[in-house]
Amino acid sequence: AAAMFEEQAGQYDWHKENIGRVTHAVMTGGKAYVATESNVVAGLDTKRGRISWRQILEDNPSEKIVSLLHHQKMLVTLSEPKTVRVWNTRDGSLVWASDSSHAQTNTSHLSTPLRISVQSRISGESPLASSSAIIVRDADARAYVAVLSGRSVTLYDLIEPTVIWEQKVDAAIEPLLLSAAAGRDGDRLLLLASSTTEAAQQQQHKAIILTLDVQTGAASPGKPASRSISSPLGAASAVPGGFAFIDAQGGGGGGTLVVLRPGQPDAELSFSGLGSEPRLQASLKSDAVLLHDATGTKTHLCALSSGSDAGSDALTLVATLESPYPAKYSFVRGAGASRLRVARAYADADAGTLSSSVYDLAEGPSGASSPSETLAAGAGYAEQGGVYAVYAQFLKKS
Repeated sequence: AAAMFEEQAGQYDWHKENIGRVTHAVMTGGKAYVATESNVVAGLDTKRGRISWRQILEDNPSEKIVSLLHHQKMLVTLSEPKTVRVWNTRDGSLVWASDSSHAQTNTSHLSTPLRISVQSRISGESPLASSSAIIVRDADARAYVAVLSGRSVTLYDLIEPTVIWEQKVDAAIEPLLLSAAAGRDGDRLLLLASSTTEAAQQQQHKAIILTLDVQTGAASPGKPASRSISSPLGAASAVPGGFAFIDAQGGGGGGTLVVLRPGQPDAELSFSGLGSEPRLQASLKSDAVLLHDATGTKTHLCALSSGSDAGSDALTLVATLESPYPAKYSFVRGAGASRLRVARAYADADAGTLSSSVYDLAEGPSGASSPSETLAAGAGYAEQGGVYAVYAQFLKKS
């Protein structure tokens, strides 16, 4: 890990080894919590450049950390295939751990399986092995961990290892991702799924959002939000109140960035030259949606607005940034930070430097022309593949 403060920009700050290659991180109050490819979970003191604590998970090749969540004094990790662990952020002690084989179930909250009417489903399709986790709150602000694993959605109490409810997803749809929408009576849990049907010897694809009640797991009555798409659902990410995904069109690398949210008009932007495997980056705590091309050297910075008044203009392209080397982006966290502020970093393999910038999309194209700060990093960064992650936190207005 590497870090710098605003007044130290351009100077080498600190780095920490012995935790592995970072895959997930959250930052809050001068602390960073990370999960790595080596199945290590650690707390870092970003002010002093020290490892506060470190936990090494069992050496199991089949277990991989796929999600890292933070809520107050709790840190949550989800590992495939379905292991949830809750850690104390102060000292890294394990609060509880649970998987599908030994979790206690509160059966009084169970409801009927999630179902949706889809006709003429194509036979022979294998279920998608999707894993996703999110923290949601009920009307009393009590926090829970919702986990999507394979074809089931499970709600755990955050404080103790109790399963509040578990829902099996109907075989007619393929579950992909979880999100949440805030409401006056607590959060609504959202499940993004896809379906493929056959009509007149042609495949028809659809993106579907199911809305689940946090207390019971029951799906909201009525027709779910949906959209017909050109090809099977690929890259997708959770956004506030819904999901963003790419509707790939043809084989020329073109596609449409779509934001689908229950109760709001669809928002979309068309792009070309995305390559064969474009990536989406978004967050429930940010109103920025980032669309990366397959090379990682070009990124479209998009701003998302909410409310029915926004209509089809809810998604706007603010700027397109290019870098000489693959770049990594993150959303700036912290109280007082703009929900449209993003950070970028990349390594210059020839010069042996790190380049970092912060952009505020609320200022329009001018906010996406922030000057870069350069850090002398040495050739080792380039030899190890350059920057693999960047994380930023808003500390003070000055």
